[in-house]
Amino acid sequence: MTENRREKFGRFYDGLAKYLSETHPSVGLFGYGSYFEKPNQEPGDIDGGIIMPTVVTDKESVLDISKQIALLLKGIGIRKNDVQLNLLDTPTSIDGRFLSYSLDYCLYIQRHGRDLTGNCDFDTFKGIDNKFSILGSAAYNFRRVRNNFLMSHSTLQESEVEAATDLERMIDKLKRIPRKASQIKSYGKEEDTRYEKILADLKVGTKEDFVRCLTSIVGEIDLGFFDQIKAYEDHEIVANLVKNRQALFWAWAYALSTFEAIVEGYIKHNPPLEVQVRTVI
Repeated sequence: MTENRREKFGRFYDGLAKYLSETHPSVGLFGYGSYFEKPNQEPGDIDGGIIMPTVVTDKESVLDISKQIALLLKGIGIRKNDVQLNLLDTPTSIDGRFLSYSLDYCLYIQRHGRDLTGNCDFDTFKGIDNKFSILGSAAYNFRRVRNNFLMSHSTLQESEVEAATDLERMIDKLKRIPRKASQIKSYGKEEDTRYEKILADLKVGTKEDFVRCLTSIVGEIDLGFFDQIKAYEDHEIVANLVKNRQALFWAWAYALSTFEAIVEGYIKHNPPLEVQVRTVI
């Protein structure tokens, strides 16, 4: 007997929740949307989030979860495009600045979200309505590169070209985040344009200048990937990486960890401005 869309989605949620509870008990999974709110209708998407305990996520765990998602999708017969799962973490969600959810969306999740496994404390999510454009862009980019990594095994099942493109997007967003961090910190203040130029272009100033400028904003973190970033600007090099999955995932994981470390460092070293954050009421 052929399963309908609702039955397939139910099997996916149940299967992923069971897998996480058995193999990654510190990871939370929640769902929301039409599957839960409209039980008598065909659901639109698989909506939800996976909550990791730390900002710099454990990449072996994320890749293992990514592989399980791919296996479930293939085994059940669900398209990757039907999945809208966000890869989140607890500290960023509590701080709110790099959480892409608006105040209204956080309130919606608090009211209608379903905690499927792990610790999904929706009440700690900090929604932001008045997020200025640079911070909003950084939060959106953060969500996008994380989600692409979470779905990397599913992407590779469908298209190696798309996987290479996702890595190139990761590299592009990583190159932009140092300057964005400087712009976020200087929001509402007189800007140091040379400071921003050094963080925007690795050719401006020396490597020492770049490290000095960035660490003054986010503290001491591993910036080793920036030594190799130019090589990944070559499309052929990235395209060839998909033939060597170990090298592909190493580069992808290192790039994402660097992005996450910048976000974590920024949160730790820069208290939120009044103009940036409003808590869900």
